[in-house]
Amino acid sequence: MLIATAFVGACSSKNHVPSSAAIRDSLVAAGARGARMISAQQFAPGQWTELFVVSPYTPSASIRRCFVGDRRIDEHDIVEREDITLLVFRFSDGDIQSRAVPRAATGFGPDTWSARYAASATFQVVPGDQTTGAHLVPVAGRLGRCV
Repeated sequence: MLIATAFVGACSSKNHVPSSAAIRDSLVAAGARGARMISAQQFAPGQWTELFVVSPYTPSASIRRCFVGDRRIDEHDIVEREDITLLVFRFSDGDIQSRAVPRAATGFGPDTWSARYAASATFQVVPGDQTTGAHLVPVAGRLGRCV
């Protein structure tokens, strides 16, 4: 009985963020359906409290400055990669999870990078042109700069 209780408790952890692919797919779907706005909870539902958006090629030292005293963060080799945006989620208990979200037809633009956002943040979906896809611009919930 104790084993079953521990197993159920482990499965119902509140600290969960969707996979990188699921986040990318949510962003692409928002762009495809012509959404004008998207909330952070729409593309990454969960009980997290803060979202950090880290741009491609950001050095590890810069990322660590944002999380002094926190647990180690899986940076997904962001310092060497142009094809992803790193999203770092912080939970109220201090837990941190990161996702390397592949850059896609709708993604995080330079206006969103190097900043932290509240779980209630909203972003405008700005249509792309022939050379660039749609990108997000912060509208509400930006808490400040980081990295």
